[in-house]
Parts: sequence; structure tokens; C-alpha cells
Amino acid sequence: KSFVAPVYINKPISTSNKSKKNFQDSITLGVLGRIHQDRGLDKLVPLVGPIIQTGLRIRVFIAGEGPYMSELQEQIDAAGISDHISFLGHISGEHLDIFWKEIDVLVSLAPSESYGRSIREALLAGVPIWVLPSSGVFELKSLVEGGGGSYINLDLNPSEQISSLRNLLNINISNEIKEKIDAQNEQGIRSLINSWVEFSNRCTDRNKL
Repeated sequence: KSFVAPVYINKPISTSNKSKKNFQDSITLGVLGRIHQDRGLDKLVPLVGPIIQTGLRIRVFIAGEGPYMSELQEQIDAAGISDHISFLGHISGEHLDIFWKEIDVLVSLAPSESYGRSIREALLAGVPIWVLPSSGVFELKSLVEGGGGSYINLDLNPSEQISSLRNLLNINISNEIKEKIDAQNEQGIRSLINSWVEFSNRCTDRNKL
């Protein structure tokens, strides 16, 4: 027999809603996770490059490490947008909390997502999500469509992508969404602990025989 529980999410220190930004201000997009091609990062430059080239003031912070980093950097350099994109390396703890405070939108391009941990962490931190539809995202459909963010359509032209960003900047993550994620988080750890207790009891019973 086996039991599967999602990885426990460490709640951000600050979970307050972000103040709305003026669209004329610089917009900061965040990418968090392994820097692997299977995370859909080959689509990052085609997504943000044309938007940056319209003259919109955009920064992109990429947090994580992985073997695709050098190839991604080459794509960024070739597109002439290296001044707009920064690699932060692996971050955790207080540095992760700073990351949530500094970005306006989390971008997730993973074509398949078993759970969507970073998506949930972003919503708990009050950061709207801009996500490519995937299995993990569909599990969060009620959270996304309930006001947590929107789906990425790679076929849209730059002006339409900018319109999507404009809408995202007007989002405030509701307490209801945060409470749903928190409840799922607590249920997962309780189920895991209960499975350990049950296994321990079975082992104890067998030893008595």
C-alpha cells in the first residue's frame, strides 16, 4: 500500500494583498522553479520578448537553478532583452519572501504540473498568477477563475498580452482563495501524519504476534 501527499507549503511571512500598480510603472514578472526545458522555459522569451519590444517597462526575475540556464541566457541575449531579465539563483526562506514582495505577477509555463506548489505559494503571498494550462493548473481551476489570475495564450499578439497583464495588475487575491489553499495544505500534512501513525500501529501489532 502507498500514500501520496503533496509537499507542505511554507506560508509566506507576508500574505497581505498588494496595492494596485499604475500600468505606467515598471512591471515585474517572476519565474520560480527548476530551470529545465521541461518547465516550458523555452516559451519565456517568445512570450515576454515581443511585450518588452513594445516599449513597456518590464523586468523579469528568474529564481531557480538548472541545466537549461545557459541556453535560456543565449535566447535572452539573441532577443536583445538581457537588460530586462535577472537570474537570482536558488532562493528560499526570507529571500523567497522578498521575491514575493518584489514581483507583480508569477509566470508559470510548465506544460504539465503535478501539483503546482509555486502557484499556490504565489496566491498565498497575494501575487496573481499567469499560467499555461496544465494538469496541475486545472486542479486550481476554481482558484484561477475565482480571481487568482488568468491563463496564458501564446497565440495572442503583444497588445493582447499587454491587455492580459493590465487585467492581472488589477487583481487582489481574496481571503477566500488563501483560506482554500491553507485548508488543502493543512489537510495534506494531517493525512500524512495519520498514515505514519497507522503504519506504526500495524508494525507494533505485528511485533506482538
